[in-house]
Amino acid sequence: MINLNPELDVAYLQEIYGDDAMIVQLMFDTFLTDVVPRWESLEELIPKNDYLKIGELAHGLKPSFSMIGLTWLHPKVESLERTARYEADKSAIPALYRDISTELKRMLPIIEQEAARLSELDS
Repeated sequence: MINLNPELDVAYLQEIYGDDAMIVQLMFDTFLTDVVPRWESLEELIPKNDYLKIGELAHGLKPSFSMIGLTWLHPKVESLERTARYEADKSAIPALYRDISTELKRMLPIIEQEAARLSELDS
């Protein structure tokens, strides 16, 4: 079993990756370099009311949160996607984005630390 910070959904990570620390580290690195910047780009789309792009981007990013052990954010991102794509009232979008972003900012240092630690194990 990979020893990971308990703030992450370690049971889920263990279930999908087993003891493969290299793949977990790769997923953390990919999240940090690709997913986080794409997530942050949503902030520019919200004031433009570009709901099509917001929905598409949220849909594409949604599984990434679970894949790094932030499983509790998956339903929130799904709600953001659903609101952008299907709801007539879009007024909840800014609050949903802020809520997810706040939690993501809280968890980023943990993901960064775990990615660095797992990288050292591979050396």
